[in-house]
Amino acid sequence: MILESAVARGFRWSYVAAGLGACALITILDLSSDKGVLIPLLVLAPLIAAGGAHRGTLAVAAVAAADSVILGWPDGIAGSEGHLAAISTTVLGGALAVWIATTSGARARKLAESNPVLLPADRLKAALATGRMGEWSWDRLTGSVSWDANTAMLFGVEGSSFGGTFDDWIGHLDERDRPLVQRAVETGVERREPFRFDHRCTWPDGSVHWIEGIGDVIVDPTSDEVVGAFGLAIDIDERHREIEERTRLLELELRQRERAEYLAKVNDVLAYSVDRGRLSPRVRSGHRRRLVSSARRRRWSSGGRGGRRCRPRSRRGGGDGTTTSLDRNGCCQRC
Repeated sequence: MILESAVARGFRWSYVAAGLGACALITILDLSSDKGVLIPLLVLAPLIAAGGAHRGTLAVAAVAAADSVILGWPDGIAGSEGHLAAISTTVLGGALAVWIATTSGARARKLAESNPVLLPADRLKAALATGRMGEWSWDRLTGSVSWDANTAMLFGVEGSSFGGTFDDWIGHLDERDRPLVQRAVETGVERREPFRFDHRCTWPDGSVHWIEGIGDVIVDPTSDEVVGAFGLAIDIDERHREIEERTRLLELELRQRERAEYLAKVNDVLAYSVDRGRLSPRVRSGHRRRLVSSARRRRWSSGGRGGRRCRPRSRRGGGDGTTTSLDRNGCCQRC
């Protein structure tokens, strides 16, 4: 910024140097010429310097006026009407040059003062476009809504195709989100506080896009009534795509976890059923053998029926190939 100021200052003073050079050149030509008077040409010097600084132009005008007076004697017209006319022309031209320089300087100062304001505005506009954000405003009294080019782009429409009313804006929203948006705006107006909402909009090509709306109300200081609102429209397509992808992955993980738990339970049930099927016959067989052995011991120890002991025989019987039935005490029924 300092470099730009120094360059601009040097550029302005270059006009002053050119004016002084023109004044010196006309003076030399007038002194070296015997055929004519060049004093009226001195008016060009301050006019050339008028493109520069105000003080430099004033100095050139003063030098030109002094030369017009002094050159009257070498030219032999000192005090004549022609000399006075040449002096008057030079002075008037210098005054005109000073006025031009003053006006140009004032305009340059105003531009310099406005540059710090214009520069942030341009930067803000560029930042909005880079961040895919747009500005909007709503006049509650007339119902008109104004969009900038970025907002129209977010809704997938041309700026000229937007009706410019609150109803037209609501019409561009997805039907599922219209009640939500209207309640958010009504709540902000009622409570006189900022509001925000996320909504979907359908482009002319049928694609659905997500937009975040942020706004604040405008209150008329004289009537103390809400006369409108202003805010931003922000593209949040990428954010909602990430949310949807995250939700899909979480649901997939939940289904896989439920399936794994279900398979684990089925495996436990099957394992328990198989073990039970194998163990139950063994338990019953072992219990039966224990009962038979216990009964035989009791029978032998007591002598059986009438003190007569029965020799244990197998269920296949003796050598005759007959089958011998045992009673519940483990003895043959013949005993």
